[in-house]
Amino acid sequence: MIYVEFTALCSYFEQLEKTAKRLELIAIIQELLSQTPTEELEPVIYMVLGQLGPKYDEPNLGIAERMAIEALRNAAGVSSKKANEVLNQVGDLGEAARILLSKERSSSLEMFLGGDSSVYSAKLSVRQVWNRLLDIALLTGEGSAKMKIRSLTKLLVDLDPIGAKYVMRLVMGKMRLGVADMTVVEAIARAYLGDKELKPIVEQAYFKRSDLAEIAIMAKEQGVEALKSVRVEPGRPVQCMAAQRLSDPEEILEKLGGSCQVEYKYDGLRFQYHLDKNGHARLWSRRQEDLTPMFPDVINALKNALGNAPIIVEGEIVAYDYEKDRIIEFQTLMQRRRKYGIEAKLEEIPSKSFLFDILYVDGKDVTSLSLPKRRELLARHCSCSKKTELSTSEIVSNVDDFNEFFDQAIDANCEGIMAKDISTKSVYEAGARGWLWIKYKADYRSELADTFDLVVVGAWFGRGRRGGYYGTLLMAAYDPESDTFPTFCKLGSGLNDEDLEYLKTELEKLRVPDKPKNVSSELEPDIWVEPKLVMEIVATEITQSPIHMVTDEDGNRLALRFPRFTGRYRDDKDPYDITTVQEIRELKKLRIQNRD
Repeated sequence: MIYVEFTALCSYFEQLEKTAKRLELIAIIQELLSQTPTEELEPVIYMVLGQLGPKYDEPNLGIAERMAIEALRNAAGVSSKKANEVLNQVGDLGEAARILLSKERSSSLEMFLGGDSSVYSAKLSVRQVWNRLLDIALLTGEGSAKMKIRSLTKLLVDLDPIGAKYVMRLVMGKMRLGVADMTVVEAIARAYLGDKELKPIVEQAYFKRSDLAEIAIMAKEQGVEALKSVRVEPGRPVQCMAAQRLSDPEEILEKLGGSCQVEYKYDGLRFQYHLDKNGHARLWSRRQEDLTPMFPDVINALKNALGNAPIIVEGEIVAYDYEKDRIIEFQTLMQRRRKYGIEAKLEEIPSKSFLFDILYVDGKDVTSLSLPKRRELLARHCSCSKKTELSTSEIVSNVDDFNEFFDQAIDANCEGIMAKDISTKSVYEAGARGWLWIKYKADYRSELADTFDLVVVGAWFGRGRRGGYYGTLLMAAYDPESDTFPTFCKLGSGLNDEDLEYLKTELEKLRVPDKPKNVSSELEPDIWVEPKLVMEIVATEITQSPIHMVTDEDGNRLALRFPRFTGRYRDDKDPYDITTVQEIRELKKLRIQNRD
């Protein structure tokens, strides 16, 4: 078996850290992949992405910052005071590890390790480092915290200072390399298929399996035909298909060929339910968070409705008042997303599921079937009940029927409707945001209202009543073409006292000393944060701006006018699923057309 020393991988990490240019990032990763033997490819892919496994099933190390600091202090043989002084100076635990471990290690280290070693070997392979981190994740139960600290200490001792730097960043989930999934996808296409134009094939295979390491190995060992043959399978979450948006029913019908399926857009949590061949049921959010432990009632209801054969379906979970037969607001449902006290919340906040698509059934991937055929399969395999129903839908071919159905959806406490293509081309496009699905919400009826899902990238300290909190946030959209987050507005309106407390805690977890490389900004907030916290924003219009980085097709900079927080934290959405620059450009065009 061929191994790659972890120090060699870290030299690539250093190159990645020094550039923010996407093409340079791709070239560095391409070179890394071309030099990596198949045996080491799995951990290399994960670590480049700052992960220890696929997003949907990543091991939880269970190491808090204070535990990591203690391990570092032990490995460096310094006092807590000294460790914290260095950490406060550099603001990055990885860099603090590099600095402290570059200095002479004291004899207290040898005492701590029981005479094992006081000199790092720096000869660990990538897989050995990965396996030792996975072993730490497996430590649970009484006394596990001490064992985790001890194991991490030993790992730091066995690494050189640069290796320790990146291990600490991996442990904290802050690699700061500026590398996203699509950057690695293109590097795989270049390294193993020899052509960046084949990126869509790698992308589609990834969207169906959600494991870039598996896809990289397949591309390297089997080539493009193997990637083309990838099918969805239960137990592997599929990247969710997304919708575009339009604000004119007539334009929607025209876009969808004159007639379409319209269905209620529920104010809930989108999910994907999998039952595999071994009878294991899993529930994932659209960002591939495992919801299974949080919604045991939903799992039981879906098992009863869908039977025991392997299947994949998609739907929405809503909080539901069964006495009044009404959907309850989204924020109430979010109280169900917790690790503890789940049983109590089952009684307090009942739930209901509405299914709208099926991706796998009868041993087959059915994503290539048209929507009407998939809907027929879904109806055939679902035994509806009080807790599980199919989404309300019908076929419409004129504006009057479209508007009537929309009004029914609003009366039913939905946030709008989804209009879907029903032609032969209406396949399920995993991971795509195309024009086969179009959302139409109540907000779109107003000339002065639009909702945007944006990510926090920075914040300013508050003043006056907001002293001690972050009073203003710097918000960004996502640009798939550059794989970056350009700023789009500053946000201060709509934040109540509870929000200020919540943001103070959450942003401290995400805080980084410098601007993240994948953030495009000319503003300099008081703090920078990793782009992970997604919030829903409403605004009066899109206007030109001299300071923000979202641009229209002519290069004019854009911003939101009078943005306000709606109260909805979209932790069901990955930052790469937020409002895109392309969507903003389309909305800007629509506003101009509507005014004309």
